[in-house]
Amino acid sequence: MITYSYDSFSNFYTKFKSSNKNLPYILDNYFSVGPHRAKFLCSNFGYPLTIRGVDLTESEWLRLKDFIESNFGSKSQILRTESRNIELLKKIRCYRGLRHSQYLPVRGQRTHTNAQTQKNKRIGRKKMSYRRK
Repeated sequence: MITYSYDSFSNFYTKFKSSNKNLPYILDNYFSVGPHRAKFLCSNFGYPLTIRGVDLTESEWLRLKDFIESNFGSKSQILRTESRNIELLKKIRCYRGLRHSQYLPVRGQRTHTNAQTQKNKRIGRKKMSYRRK
């Protein structure tokens, strides 16, 4: 089992302990947990979907956090893995890697009329504002 410093747990606990929302909606705000995983966690730990954040004790929050971070990974782990995967795509010079390096949409979206945000990143704010005049 992975051990955590009390500081990282206290941030998690203080953020969610006083919430009056239902537990799946609270867990949905945690990184790497979406609505489907939140419902899975509730059923896995035997909590009803209507239980509130204030009804859980500190030890129950700690069990939830340990389970999430050991099975789904922490935020820093996931972001590090994602950036490593993107660097690998760039290194092997595949199409997706080239699109990442050019700051263009990667998943097949059109760029003729859409993707203004991506184009602004690519061209730069100054040039784009100059082009529009």
